Amino acid sequence: MALTRKAKTWLIVLSIPVVFVIGAAVALKMLFTSDRLKAFIIPKIEEATHRTVAVQSIGLSLLPTLAVEVDELTVSNKEGEGFTDKPMLQLDKLVLDVRLLPLLKGNIEVSHVTLERPYIFLEVNGKGEANYSDKQPINSSGEDTKNESPVAGLAQPPTTVSVETKAGGYGLLLSNLQIVNGTLEYFDRKGNSVTTMEGMEYKVRVEAPKGTNEISVDVQGSIEKFSYGSLSTPLVADLRLGLTQKFVYDMKTDVLKLQPGTANVQEIPLTVTGDVTGVTKVPVMNLVISSDKVSIPELLSLVPKEYMKKAEGVKGKGTAKVKIEVKGSVTDSSNPDITGMISATDASIQYAQLPKPITNVNIVTDFARSKVKQEFRVTKFSATLGNNPLAATMTVVNFDDPLLAMTLNATMNLAEVKDYYPLESGTELSGTLKTSVNIAGKVSNPSAMKAAGTMEFRGVTIKTATSKNPIQNLNGTIAFNNQLVEAKKISMNLGRSDLSLAFSMRNYLSMMSNDTKVPKASAGLTLNSNHLYTVDVMGEEKSPPATAGHPSSTAPAVEPKGETPDGGGGQKASQGKPVEAKKAGVPLPNVDMDIVATIGTLTMEKFELKNVRGTMKIANGIINLQSFTCNVFDGSVSTKGSLNMQKPERPTFDLAFDMNGVDAHTMLPKFTSFGERMFGRLSMNTTMKGMLNDTLGLVNQGLNGQGKVNIREGKLTGVKVNKVVASMLKLPDLEEITFKDWANTFTIVDGRVIIKDLKIAALGADYLVNGSQGLDGSLDYSMSMVLSDQTSAKVSIPGFAGEAVKLFKEPGGRVKLDFVVGGSYEDPKVSLDTKPAQKNAEELAKQKVAEETKKLGEDVKKKAGDLLKDLFKKKK
Repeated sequence: MALTRKAKTWLIVLSIPVVFVIGAAVALKMLFTSDRLKAFIIPKIEEATHRTVAVQSIGLSLLPTLAVEVDELTVSNKEGEGFTDKPMLQLDKLVLDVRLLPLLKGNIEVSHVTLERPYIFLEVNGKGEANYSDKQPINSSGEDTKNESPVAGLAQPPTTVSVETKAGGYGLLLSNLQIVNGTLEYFDRKGNSVTTMEGMEYKVRVEAPKGTNEISVDVQGSIEKFSYGSLSTPLVADLRLGLTQKFVYDMKTDVLKLQPGTANVQEIPLTVTGDVTGVTKVPVMNLVISSDKVSIPELLSLVPKEYMKKAEGVKGKGTAKVKIEVKGSVTDSSNPDITGMISATDASIQYAQLPKPITNVNIVTDFARSKVKQEFRVTKFSATLGNNPLAATMTVVNFDDPLLAMTLNATMNLAEVKDYYPLESGTELSGTLKTSVNIAGKVSNPSAMKAAGTMEFRGVTIKTATSKNPIQNLNGTIAFNNQLVEAKKISMNLGRSDLSLAFSMRNYLSMMSNDTKVPKASAGLTLNSNHLYTVDVMGEEKSPPATAGHPSSTAPAVEPKGETPDGGGGQKASQGKPVEAKKAGVPLPNVDMDIVATIGTLTMEKFELKNVRGTMKIANGIINLQSFTCNVFDGSVSTKGSLNMQKPERPTFDLAFDMNGVDAHTMLPKFTSFGERMFGRLSMNTTMKGMLNDTLGLVNQGLNGQGKVNIREGKLTGVKVNKVVASMLKLPDLEEITFKDWANTFTIVDGRVIIKDLKIAALGADYLVNGSQGLDGSLDYSMSMVLSDQTSAKVSIPGFAGEAVKLFKEPGGRVKLDFVVGGSYEDPKVSLDTKPAQKNAEELAKQKVAEETKKLGEDVKKKAGDLLKDLFKKKK
């Protein structure tokens, strides 16, 4: 049917407003582009917040609803000391839809608001300044000089809020406010606390019905991971929280009431009741969170997982009651009071795969945090492990500066513990432990805490998977108070070793205090043992893998390079060996100690000491060895001196050693390969000063000392210098020096041994040596040999033969040879010093001339006399 002219006219007239609206929408869309909106809105937000704001795009549309869409919003953090670079607010997307027709009627109907992946970072620095506040100091009237807002710098809304409803519709309707995968982090560095909420999912509906004074809010939400604790240690971690609750706000009375709803923490159901008065003025909270049916496993699920790794699959009987009250006003500078209580009676806990439960578990705890009271109490905790009772109480007052009071009483048959509590794999316990502990005082001032208690061990054995040698037959009592820890006798077996200890430590709490004015800790220790194996006490050290020519079992800690087993003069001693990582020096504890040790037999890795007696004092990082004596290597050793560990990376030492009659061939190979060549009874006294490196190895440079050496009835074999000399003189017997007496003095200067008048009375020769040998194996000395009569008859001196050999003979007929020795221990350079022979030749020549002159004169005189006699005969 065709339209009439009149109908067409009306159609055109009616379409004009539609065209106008559509045109206006198109015009607005073209006018308010994303760039123009950003240029207009972002400076306003930055001015209000004093933050840098970044937005990827902003979209605006009018049809079918008034819609605003913001992508990638970022608001920077507050600048200043103690604030991080994290943005204070991040948002992937914000979508806001407002219905147009209700808006034209004076009603606000928001169809939906969506916040996608909002991230909120709230921070308080060490000075107590918050990134969400530009608050100034409070003036004398008690009012802030500048408003504070949860978003830093935003002006506070008026203290009175009103919503007017219009007839015929909703005064206010927010159909759907949705938060998708939100995150909130709150770091309080001054209060030492951290709160995080991850995986926040919320749906909220708000409405103010026609003709009423009420606003109702329906909330349904969850938090996937809620954590709270200090900056270093979580108290609760990764808890799942849920809430389904309806709130009703009465605008006339300014009261927000909580309608019946449900909440949960992990699997624990909770009820939340109460109200908030003065919502638009000074909110005052009056809330109760409670549950009468919390199972023991559910209660344990609140503990952070890292503390409850052994509790997976735990079973429990009995229920606990939980009640938390939140009361008080909420302002910029105050929080409401929080009190709570948790109790459980006659409960039991059984760990998975263990045969017996822990029974008679009774817990009564309460806590309070308010302006005038901060307290956490465990007024009762008791449990039974079979026939082993355990009881404890604890009170913590003032969370900012905690005052602790704690008691613990237990008697345990350790062999039964494994039936009730999961031990680490390979752990074995037995014996009886009885303990009674009382502690009271401020945690911040340990030295002033009051402490008393005892720990009694009877036949205790402790073995772990990593301990090769378990502690066995541990018996004794340790008693302590706030001034003294003492054990008059503790006995035990450790591997093959037996130990009996008595010790005491005074002022031990000062070790946990930074106050330099408190008395320093001091200790005394007496150790007795019939037989002590160092490997039992210190454990086995894994030696680096042995390489060819480098047997790890005999390589000395410090040895002249020329004496290394590789035979390379020390030039390549490190090749083929794994390079060990440098170790940091270990400082001594800040405790003055007196130690006395008496050990019948001390078995070490390479040798064994008998009748060990030692006393030492440790103070201010210095170990003073007052005396140490023992029998070892068929002789005796004594030493005393000091080791300064004040700089643990470079300790210094000053020691004196005395050895008497030790078997040189038994002792020296333990420390140096040179020892394999020396035999005899060694006596030595020496003093040495020097420095150790961070692995307690000797530093050659700076090593100084002096001493005397005497060896009787010995021999020296396989020394390359002797081999060179024997070959030079064609006297193979000289390769081995068998002697009755060896004596010399020596000094050590910067790691070089200076030998003075080394005298060796040997069978084939008498030796006199002067010079020096470096710890690097270098040689620089002179050696004189006076050969025995038998050896003198067989000697062959290179370059001298026949009568020339007489130039080297002493008046008694023994040949004396002088040598200059250089090079290194493994590659010696030996040369015959002919200067004494040349001098002897000169003397012999002079003597010959004198003898010839004398003989010639006598001959002349005789001839003259004979001539005179003949002359006189003729005259007669």
